[in-house]
Amino acid sequence: MDFSNELILTRFLYNKDHVKYSLLVTLIQHNEQESLFWGYELYFSGFQEELIDFIMVLYQKYYYFYNKKLLSFILTKINAWRMDISLFWNIGSILSTLAKRNGKLEPFWSTHFTFPPPYFVPLSIKAKINVHLHYKDVSHLLTVPITPPWKYLRTIRLYPLHVFPLFTSSYNIIDIYHTMYSWLFFASKSPIWKERISLYQGIVIDTLSQKITFDNDDVLEDFSQLWEFDVDELPLHSKQSLFGALLKI
Repeated sequence: MDFSNELILTRFLYNKDHVKYSLLVTLIQHNEQESLFWGYELYFSGFQEELIDFIMVLYQKYYYFYNKKLLSFILTKINAWRMDISLFWNIGSILSTLAKRNGKLEPFWSTHFTFPPPYFVPLSIKAKINVHLHYKDVSHLLTVPITPPWKYLRTIRLYPLHVFPLFTSSYNIIDIYHTMYSWLFFASKSPIWKERISLYQGIVIDTLSQKITFDNDDVLEDFSQLWEFDVDELPLHSKQSLFGALLKI
């Protein structure tokens, strides 16, 4: 499995490696709704192709043994999405279907990881059903601006993060969330945040200073009124979801 070990923040300011690991864990644990949440966190952050690659690798190395006929369904949904990318619920159909299937944990897990797998109970499924979702089934996971922005992470439903044990960073992960000026640089590595910053003529001045600069204070103010998530003032339960086991209480 491909984990970058680079600090990249997603649309809701999760660490991307932890999001991918959370998707893996919740699929293995047959948690359909959380799998959809984590999958669309990648998707709507702009990592659609990376998500599809992740799905294909997981199918080949984990699901294939018990689900040899499933590939046709997966490819049909992906190809239809490629023809019309507005069909974002096709990706959810794949994730929901995988969450309802058993996989072969070994040698998959020991090949890719050096730590124990998450706890899960194999499903007792006689009929293997392919799930066909529609817009209404996943529309609640769309990215919708909320004003004022400090309400954003309080309003959406955040699921608890599953921290990827092998992720290492030279940064104090909690500290970078104290102000927008700290976390915005790491968020700019996600396509959705890069686009938001570009709309307001923001640029990354250099990777050493880890700062985004805007043309003037008025433009910065306009940007902040839309996207200044106040992570520092989040209630404890929201912080626990955002940071998972990284948050020391």
